[in-house]
Amino acid sequence: MLRVHELGARLGRGFSLEALSFEAAPGEPLAILGPNGSGKTTLLRLIAGLATPSAGRIAWGERVLSEARRVLVPPAERGVGLLFQEAVLFPQLDVRANVALGLPPELPRDEARVRVDAALASMRIRELASRAVPSLSGGEQQRVALARTLAQRPRLMLLDEPFHSLDGPVRRAIIAELRSLCRERALAALLVTHELDEAAAFADRIVLLRAGAKVQEGTLERLYREPVDGWAARFLGEVESVELALARARAVELPADATGERLHYRPEDVELAPASGEEGLPVASVRELGALAELALTLAEGQLLRCRARSAFAPGARVRVRIVRALPARVAEPEGPSCGCSSGTNRASIK
Repeated sequence: MLRVHELGARLGRGFSLEALSFEAAPGEPLAILGPNGSGKTTLLRLIAGLATPSAGRIAWGERVLSEARRVLVPPAERGVGLLFQEAVLFPQLDVRANVALGLPPELPRDEARVRVDAALASMRIRELASRAVPSLSGGEQQRVALARTLAQRPRLMLLDEPFHSLDGPVRRAIIAELRSLCRERALAALLVTHELDEAAAFADRIVLLRAGAKVQEGTLERLYREPVDGWAARFLGEVESVELALARARAVELPADATGERLHYRPEDVELAPASGEEGLPVASVRELGALAELALTLAEGQLLRCRARSAFAPGARVRVRIVRALPARVAEPEGPSCGCSSGTNRASIK
């Protein structure tokens, strides 16, 4: 098991990792999620032994790999496979030769062939073994890079946003296959990404980073439903709010635990039903978003209640409104200094 304890690192004048702690067990895909500049790639370099921490330690089980100001186990002896954003293949070599490059030079030829064949089969690219790298698609090249990492038989895989350049269907397929391989081979795996959808597809557990510090850790469901502060809430998805007194006056059905002056909620946590006569709220606008529609409902002059719903209503229709779930009141707390990310960059639809 990978154990990261109170890890710290300083690069340049201002940037640092601060007292970062988490664990990753064999067979468990873990995502490190955060905006650009949050320290994700630095963390991978520290775990791989390519950089030295200023505080804390990194261990595999009881064996310490690095500790404050010392790298105790060199990168080649850590059993770590590192996959970068780009495939980094050698165009003058064919696929088989590229995969074999990750193997120890002293490995017997027969065993090397077995490992390469197994790695190609794992990534479903055996038929590409003799192909030239320049003839491969982006998805195929990334599969070759993954096969090269798997051929090393690492106990830990470190994935530095390796899927960012792939289109949606290819990305989803590779993530699903890699997730299955982690479980089948009892591999610990860390994926660093700034994409919520990518983290959700790969990992059972997510560590949320901001400015070098851990903000929150847990399942996506927990992070999405119980964010620790306003920044976490908005990084993970859109947040709406409504004045409670006005909502009650307009017969909006609210969660039983709704207290205070305003209620914060996810826009998809609203249920709508047709209303008759002058009941309910009038629909001010509708914008189609595929399976969901984004609606603005008129609460009072100049005040709207925004939501997403599967049942589309035309502007002018009247609807009964029920907010089924509220976010914690701490979502309204100050978010602290800017981190260079924008709310709404990541969107999740969790029911």
